[in-house]
Amino acid sequence: MSAPLSVGETKELIPRLRNRAETDGALVMGFDFPIGLPVAYGKVLGLANFRSALGAFGAGRFERWFDVAKHRNDIAIDRPFYPMRPGGTQRRHLFDALGVGSGSELLRRCERTTADRGDACMLFGR
Repeated sequence: MSAPLSVGETKELIPRLRNRAETDGALVMGFDFPIGLPVAYGKVLGLANFRSALGAFGAGRFERWFDVAKHRNDIAIDRPFYPMRPGGTQRRHLFDALGVGSGSELLRRCERTTADRGDACMLFGR
């Protein structure tokens, strides 16, 4: 195992990793990225499912979806990540802009409290 690396150009990822391997054989990769959206957020998007959302994010109405909002006035349904950095921000800014009453509405099922742990962090807020 080695330290994590940036993926870089995805077309070259597997060949690049194979070239780095000391022996021929299996290659193990790990990925850390969110799958799914909070139900409350999904309802206001107007997209049929997560797969169609993935195809929409980054283009058209969702061109700035991946851009973290620097100011509370930049938060929108099609730009839900906030804040860019701590200081002078409140979670209420995010809740109000996305039309939810609390952070629990912005949790996916996998982030909710279980018998073994409390709620995880929200996908969109820090």
